[in-house]
Amino acid sequence: MSIINSLITSVLPFCPKWFAKPFAKPYVAGENINEALEKVKILNTKGFSATIDILGEHTKTIDIAEKITNQYCMLYEKIYEQSLDCSI
Repeated sequence: MSIINSLITSVLPFCPKWFAKPFAKPYVAGENINEALEKVKILNTKGFSATIDILGEHTKTIDIAEKITNQYCMLYEKIYEQSLDCSI
């Protein structure tokens, strides 16, 4: 199974976005903050806590790093405002 996982992870970056979506769907709460927060609300009503990450590990410019930092700040405020059981 490890060989298959390695193969998939090495090929996915070269595939169109629509191809990777079905594989990622169980692990991705949404494509934007509002979609993710809606998913967290649903999970919270079922008794689950959640963690949200905004992907940005491969950021190479200060402008993009600042944008992601601002998104995290906004996300933190929305989690607090909506009293969600969620961390970032």
